[in-house]
Amino acid sequence: MSRRRPLGLLVASLGLAAAVVAHFGALGDYPQDAGPPVSALASGHVLEALRLESLMGSVSIFLRAPFVALAHGLGAGGLGAYRAGALVCLVPAALLGAVLARPASERTGTRGVALLVAVLAVASPPLVAAVRLGHPEEALAAALAVGAVLLTARDRTIPAAILLGLALATKQWTLVAVAPVAIAAPRPARFRLVAVAAAVAALLTLPAFAADASGFIHMNHQAATTPRTIGHATVWFLLAKPHLLHLHHVPAGLPTELTVYHVPAWVMSVSHPLIVLVPLPLAVLVARRNAADARTCAPALLALAFLLRCVLDPVDNAYYHLPLFLALLAYETTMRMRRLPIVSLLTAGALWLTFDRVEPLASPVLTNSMYLAWTAVLGVFLVHALGLLPRPSPRVGRRAATAV
Repeated sequence: MSRRRPLGLLVASLGLAAAVVAHFGALGDYPQDAGPPVSALASGHVLEALRLESLMGSVSIFLRAPFVALAHGLGAGGLGAYRAGALVCLVPAALLGAVLARPASERTGTRGVALLVAVLAVASPPLVAAVRLGHPEEALAAALAVGAVLLTARDRTIPAAILLGLALATKQWTLVAVAPVAIAAPRPARFRLVAVAAAVAALLTLPAFAADASGFIHMNHQAATTPRTIGHATVWFLLAKPHLLHLHHVPAGLPTELTVYHVPAWVMSVSHPLIVLVPLPLAVLVARRNAADARTCAPALLALAFLLRCVLDPVDNAYYHLPLFLALLAYETTMRMRRLPIVSLLTAGALWLTFDRVEPLASPVLTNSMYLAWTAVLGVFLVHALGLLPRPSPRVGRRAATAV
């Protein structure tokens, strides 16, 4: 691929990202979550921004503030300001798409596949959901985490550590990316990578903690707490019991009853710690069974860690799958497996069907069955890609050959 072509793809990706934000961008959770600190910082009230509670780290807030201030200066309202901040959160995803498009183009020799990869990076169903529901920081954190694992595999340990630290200071769920990124580094450099990432994350997190320690602890405890009521797209739904709620003072024509699903109390205690801890033994297994190829396997391990995060989270959303999707796209494009990123395309279709078509119309049981079916198939694919499935014994192979 020539030098001009990546630049052209990047420009096209940024244009598509702007179109996605303009068409799908809605406030969603933004007014109650990132909106207040971003607006305070955009107005120059730094201490107030640090004290305001938000269910995310400081990176996307500081990144968005100048663009929100510019939007306000140009007369944009609340939605326009949100979209300006959302677009800058999508820039790293566009950069990632342009980077991944290069090996895809070299493998196929066509511009079409490279363009497809660039499009998928900024216009997938989970990214659209993130922009629509007020969480563009998901795209920022996901692109940083995937970029970290790719840089580590290329022996760029310190830049990778900085990206990982930025990801950790963007969203709490990026903790699951630490082990996959670490095993991609040479063994002597792993401690240094984790230490630098932790230092970067701490540097960007300590100001908010110092400004309001009790509020910071409360908000992060809330982010780590599992509610009793769960969603339909989670493995814990298999253990949930339905509860009928009677709604009062609802407008005429709307239902007065609502069925919610509650999980046992022990699920509330183990689900989030399990999400954080599961990648650790997986990373150890991958490092032992694929010592020579651990670095090339890291994107697949990252995708598996993000998949388990979604399946094991009692409250699952479509945009939770954006890190999974970008990691899967990175794995398919860098491993030179095939001409098209087939698994990524199938995953995008499954996500769209599950959250945009089936969940709004079908029963919770059908939604859960469909979700667990395709995530199980994807999980088996990733486990096989990592070489973690049992391998047939050589003796069995010789016996079969003798029988034939």
